[in-house]
Amino acid sequence: MQAGRLQSVMEWLSDGARSTPEVGRFMAESCELHVGQMLHGNIGGGSRPDFTCIGPAVNLAARLEKIAGTLNRTVVASSVFASAFSEGWSDFGEFPIAGFRSAERVYGLADEDALRAIT
Repeated sequence: MQAGRLQSVMEWLSDGARSTPEVGRFMAESCELHVGQMLHGNIGGGSRPDFTCIGPAVNLAARLEKIAGTLNRTVVASSVFASAFSEGWSDFGEFPIAGFRSAERVYGLADEDALRAIT
């Protein structure tokens, strides 16, 4: 069952990459996966409302982007996200995260070549 859920995530990512050039370009860069609470909505006022998301979960996902580039990986995940699946991930170790007290264990797709072939 766990592998089936990871397969569903991978199919969703690859379907998006095939169906829209914009998503394909995004996927060629990186995709950072994390699970957590956030606040979202319009911030600002008057003639300059801005829809945004804020919170520690958003910050961690943003920090994972830099790690993805350092590792030259298309898809990386936090330990929280990767723990939802029993297989399909390679453990890349712990990385210090700016603004967080402790390091975060980072995971990447075990078979990233299959995803790269689609994009």
